Amino acid sequence: MAENGTTIQYQPSSFPPYWECKMVSNRPVENLINGNRSSLDWDKGEGWEAYFSKYIPLNAPNYQDSSRLISSPVAGLIIEFPRRFRLNRVIVHTLDSPQYPARDFGVRDLAVEYRLKDGSEERWIPVSSGKVRNNKEGIIILRFTPVVTDAIKLLIYDTNDSQKIWGRYGVWCHYGVIRLIEIEAYGSSTSY
Repeated sequence: MAENGTTIQYQPSSFPPYWECKMVSNRPVENLINGNRSSLDWDKGEGWEAYFSKYIPLNAPNYQDSSRLISSPVAGLIIEFPRRFRLNRVIVHTLDSPQYPARDFGVRDLAVEYRLKDGSEERWIPVSSGKVRNNKEGIIILRFTPVVTDAIKLLIYDTNDSQKIWGRYGVWCHYGVIRLIEIEAYGSSTSY
C-alpha cells in the first residue's frame, strides 16, 4: 500500500499515565504496509512490534472509571489512503511461523473502524463484523458491509502472550507484546 501513497501512524494512548505502548525502534510501523506478508522474515527485522502495559492502582483519581480503561485498546494504528474509496475487507497478518506461532505470539483481540468525514467534523465508526476475539490464526480476514472512506483504524485490545494480574496492594496490570507483519485493505478502486 505504501507505493500508492498510503501512510500509517501509531495512535498513542488516551489514558496516561496508566497505559503505555512502546514501539521497538528497529521495526518501524511503516513495515506494516510495505507488501511483505511473510512471518519467516521476522528475524530479519520485518513486521512491527510494540510492548504495552496498563495498570490501575486502586487509589487512582479516576478509579471509578477503571472499567473503561480495562476495556480500552492497548494500541491503535491509523492507515490513511491517498483518496476515498469503497472498502469491504481488511486482512491483518499477525506473527505466525513455526518458530513464532500465532497461538503464542499473535494478536488475539482487535477491531476495525473507518473514518467518516461530514464537513469539518470527523468520526470513527466501527465497521460491521469488524471485531475479532480469541484469535489464534496468523491471518485475520475481516469482511464487512462496504464503506466509503479515506482512512481506517486498527484497534488492538489483546495479544496471545499477554498477562493480566492483580498485583500487590490492589493494582491491576495488563502487559504483553504486539507483533504484526502486514495490514491490507481491499474494495473498489473507484475514487469518491
